[in-house]
Amino acid sequence: MVSLEKSKVKERSALSLLSEFSPHNGHPTKCIFQEIQNTGLKHDYQLHQPTPPRKQYTFKQLRHAKIPSLTFFSWLDALQMQWIQPSCVVPWQSVPTLNPQPVPMLDFSRQYAPLRQEVLSALTAVCDSQHFILGPQVAAFEKAAAAACAARHAIGCASGTDALWLALAACGIGDSTASTRLGAPSIAATGVPGERTLLAGVTELWVGSDAVVTTPFSFFATASSILRAGARPLFADIDPRTFNLSPNSVAEVLASPAGKNVKAVLPVHLYGQCADWDAFAALQRDHPGLLLIEDAAQAFGASWTTPGQPAGRPAGSLGDAAAFSFYPTKNLAAMGDAGLVTTSSTVIDRRARSLRAHGMTRRYFHDEVGCNSRMDDLQAAVLNVKLRHIDEWNQQRRTRAARYDQLFREANLAVEWSPPEALHSNKESGAPSIAATSRWVGSAATIPSAVTPSTKDGVVLPYTDPRATPVFHQYVIRAPRRDALRARLTAQQIGSEIYYPVPIHLQAALRDLGHKPGDFPQAERAAAEVLALPLYPELRDDEQQTVVAAIRTFYA
Repeated sequence: MVSLEKSKVKERSALSLLSEFSPHNGHPTKCIFQEIQNTGLKHDYQLHQPTPPRKQYTFKQLRHAKIPSLTFFSWLDALQMQWIQPSCVVPWQSVPTLNPQPVPMLDFSRQYAPLRQEVLSALTAVCDSQHFILGPQVAAFEKAAAAACAARHAIGCASGTDALWLALAACGIGDSTASTRLGAPSIAATGVPGERTLLAGVTELWVGSDAVVTTPFSFFATASSILRAGARPLFADIDPRTFNLSPNSVAEVLASPAGKNVKAVLPVHLYGQCADWDAFAALQRDHPGLLLIEDAAQAFGASWTTPGQPAGRPAGSLGDAAAFSFYPTKNLAAMGDAGLVTTSSTVIDRRARSLRAHGMTRRYFHDEVGCNSRMDDLQAAVLNVKLRHIDEWNQQRRTRAARYDQLFREANLAVEWSPPEALHSNKESGAPSIAATSRWVGSAATIPSAVTPSTKDGVVLPYTDPRATPVFHQYVIRAPRRDALRARLTAQQIGSEIYYPVPIHLQAALRDLGHKPGDFPQAERAAAEVLALPLYPELRDDEQQTVVAAIRTFYA
């Protein structure tokens, strides 16, 4: 809202008032005037105030009209005007107008600008040193990142995808190193002349092979890394509140015939919120030898607090190993691809370091077949600079997420989760179920509809588990008529994204796994409803108001 001192409240031309305000302050008047200017010369539009005094102005009159300043702005701020053409009255909500300002989904320049000199100095130091791969900058970053994640070891690599494979392979999951040593698996025909599929050949090796349970609602690399490791992905449905892997759904898989070959569970800390680690730790206790590997690609700086513990444990220290991504869109971002494995196991650390460098433990002596996935010092130098700011940036993300929540509530659009107080228990024994420490317990399919918010009622806001401290890599709502809303936002130059439109089990590349629609209903429902809105530390309050106002207008 634009405020004018009382001494300045006087009659001036509408054009002179509008010219004083930049569109960057979030005020709609300048763009409204631009819309009048764009269309008013061709059509005799009028600005109409629906409440007394009912004054009307044509474009030509408005351009030179003497209107009391506060009255003029109150009309526009209340957004109670209508555009009127001869013989036509159209509600303002139905008129496509220029957006007050574009809101990008992400703006790298805002983070880079204040760090520019520091980043350039760090890059120059690398060039001067002539150490470009696994040099001192990488070593420094590994040490600092391990400390930030409360892990004993951190192993830098080329990407988050490679980090997932390294974590799995270093934990002894699958037979990827053995299969590359023995040769490629047989390739079976797809039924299409001239085409073959490697996946069908890999399927032949799955009898008796390792399996890893993971989520079908994540980036594709979560599952493809399991295949790269020479293991079989087994999917379990998600918790509809957090979008994370449901521990009770995992328990069902472990109890099934396929569960006998499960060597690890790979939960994803999706959108920057840790999965229910108390429940997964309970599963590990109940299944000796079961490994827990974190896909923490989106969660650097997130943490999980177990009730009764004095402090939260960071992502990267919860499981036997963890994988991080530093892709440029991540909270902690490189200027290119880079990744990291964390672990507190010396055995896993040593093997991961060997595998990232072609299986070498001594130069040019190869103990096994690894890969080339080494972090370079240029990326490490950038990450060393940004690591010093990550705690502040993550807090700013949490503040921005809370602001979105507030704006949606004020717009009367918000629908929120209201879990019941009582917890489910085992019906036969009366003992607490796997996730007995959870605020809500039960598999994804057993949460009663009475406590399941629906997009039929409005915009479903993100849910934060009270034990989690998320970093809001994304702010993701469930939206009614999601695709139509996104099209409207795009038309108004407001960024949004769908993470992810097709669940992994329905991806064409994995059709040989034999899944069909309906196998994982919560993941499929999420894929049809989720929409990520712009959120980054440098996002301005007026930009968030613009986003929510556009959504409110769409649903009006």
